[in-house]
Amino acid sequence: MNQNLKTTLQSHGALRPEAWQNIQQKMQTISLGAGDSLPRTEGSFSFLAQGILKEYDPDQRSRPAIINLLSTGQCFTTRRHNQRHYLKAVQPST
Repeated sequence: MNQNLKTTLQSHGALRPEAWQNIQQKMQTISLGAGDSLPRTEGSFSFLAQGILKEYDPDQRSRPAIINLLSTGQCFTTRRHNQRHYLKAVQPST
């Protein structure tokens, strides 16, 4: 799992060894079952190592709209404007 994240980050630019070490020290792993929600915190950076997540927008809707699907190997950040969008696992995910 860590190697996949490292490779993904390196595809976006150079990754210094000390930066990678810092990332590994602060990394948190969360396992989700199908239907579980992923907690989102503003300013967080996430990597979907395995599984599929649906992103929902509940704003001004009686039923939340699915606005995005995230699959294995994708990275995403949580910013202030999308912190209200919640993520649910379609299948077991890490």
